[in-house]
Parts: sequence; C-alpha cells; structure tokens
Amino acid sequence: MAFANFSTREITAKIVYYGPGLCGKTTSLQFIFDSIVPENKGQMVSLATDVDRTIYFDFLPVKLGKIQNFTVRIQLYTVPGQVRYNSTASWSSAAPTGWCSWPTPRPIWSTRTSRVTAT
Repeated sequence: MAFANFSTREITAKIVYYGPGLCGKTTSLQFIFDSIVPENKGQMVSLATDVDRTIYFDFLPVKLGKIQNFTVRIQLYTVPGQVRYNSTASWSSAAPTGWCSWPTPRPIWSTRTSRVTAT
C-alpha cells in the first residue's frame, strides 16, 4: 500500500523486484538509475560483496512528479535471489505497494543437463 504523508504532501510507494539469482534485478535497477535525470533520483544503494552479488538489498529512490500538490515518490528495492539469503529478503520485501517478478534467466533444464530428449 502507498503511504501518504499529509504534513509533507508526499505519497510514497514501495516496489520490490523479486526473482532468482542472476536474472537481472540489479541490472534493471541500474538501467533505471542511468535513465533518470539527476534531479529525480536519489543515490542508488547496493549491498554486495566482491564475491557475491546482492546480499541484502538494492535500493533506488525515485521522484515521479506531483499529483494535486503531492510529491509522488517510489522506492525501488531488489531482494537477493540466492537461496542462502532468503532470510535477509524479508525486511526489504515487507509491505510493498507492488512486486516485479523476474523469471529465470535461462531454461531450468540447462542447469541440470546438457541434453534434452523430446517425447
């Protein structure tokens, strides 16, 4: 659900990108960050290590403009796709306004076998 703050005249929505590891969630956020003019975006925060990709979340605040004198902002989050980080995904995915679900980047069978048999 979006949050409306009447004292600051702001509406904030939270969108969470969810999907398996290496499917492009952080890459998508980086593309959005690179495409938005500087005055409409905040600093992109990405918590990763040299070895792993996202270990907690990525975050990008975006200002969309005004609707009836309310400033509209969205907060874009990604959650880690690796199974071992499932417990860390709960905070950043709590109470979102919406979800973006990313499919697997390759056919699932290709990770298990190099040969597919048609029946």
